[in-house]
Amino acid sequence: MFVPTNTNNPRGLFGSSSFIPENFPPQPPPCDCPESSKQYRTLVEQKYGLRAYQECASRSKATEIAANLARQIEKDREYISTQLVFKGIGMVKKWKGKSSKARELLLRKVNPTMHDKNWNEGHFGYQFRYGSYPQEMRKDQEKYRNICLLPYINLESLKEDPSRFPSLMYNRTKYPPEDWVSFDSRMLNVSWTAGCVDLKFNQSCIVMHGAKYGEVVA
Repeated sequence: MFVPTNTNNPRGLFGSSSFIPENFPPQPPPCDCPESSKQYRTLVEQKYGLRAYQECASRSKATEIAANLARQIEKDREYISTQLVFKGIGMVKKWKGKSSKARELLLRKVNPTMHDKNWNEGHFGYQFRYGSYPQEMRKDQEKYRNICLLPYINLESLKEDPSRFPSLMYNRTKYPPEDWVSFDSRMLNVSWTAGCVDLKFNQSCIVMHGAKYGEVVA
């Protein structure tokens, strides 16, 4: 889908070196195996501005961030699960009873920056080649971050199919986050390849299964 040059953007797909943070040198990945290439930038990739790390997070900072995110995930799952138990039937009935336009208005009220289009990979792929989407995304994180990390959360998809939003809430709360790791990782392929979101470097790893889910390890 992606090419290293852009006919309408002489800076290329990944932008100019002006996006590379000052005084922050490229960080070597822990190893050069294929799996690491999906989690760490190579030294060659970091030469492109949009694929460069923005800063280096210490082990203690990375541990704090991961722990906070893991706690927030469980807190959010518990809240949504409780709402579904006590109000789920009524919520689903009202949601499915609304028109597509009414669902869109409600979604925009909850999340004004929700992306409009489904199949964002196709839309972004075209814009990456003929426009300047990568640069726009990095400049406007609030507008594009969610669609890059959660491509199935978009207006077109959720408003047109009235069963999708309730199903999303049910399945995401019924099954623990570790069961979704493989799927969610695949959803990040385009954003990772194009360098759409800011990255902080830390050479440690995060446990994504079992009792130690969310723990940072060497």
